Parts: sequence; structure tokens; C-alpha cells
Amino acid sequence: MLLDHQAFDRAQPCRSWRQIDAAHAAQKPEARAALQGKIADLKAQGSPYAAIAAALNDSGTATVTGKAWTAGNARKLLAQK
Repeated sequence: MLLDHQAFDRAQPCRSWRQIDAAHAAQKPEARAALQGKIADLKAQGSPYAAIAAALNDSGTATVTGKAWTAGNARKLLAQK
């Protein structure tokens, strides 16, 4: 099939997506461990989970899924050890 006068491989976008998805999935354990360490450090300093979530959001740190932090997210992630 031609697209813009070039051969178009319909399977290529799927292959590219799978490679990107695999690379992203491989990074999740390291990202999760780093976030758990950061949260544990803040909790050890006596910070409540709401303050930890606010600090993570203020620093531009997103959750593993890319969302904003809540106190519940921080508590759950720390409990997942």
C-alpha cells in the first residue's frame, strides 16, 4: 500500500509501539523504587502523607502512571514494598 508515494507497512506502528511500551515497562521498577525511597525519607522526617504528596507535586514528580500525587497514592506506594 502506498501512502504519500511511499510504501506503508501497516504493522510498523504496532512494532514501534510495542518497543516503546516494553522500554517504558522496563523502567517502572526502578522508578517505583526511587519514589518509594523518596517517600520513605520524607515520612521518616515526620511529614504527613498530604505534605509528601504536595512536595512531590510541587517538585514536578509524577506518579508511575503520570498522574498527580495524593496522600493515598503516597501511602499505598510506600506500603507496596
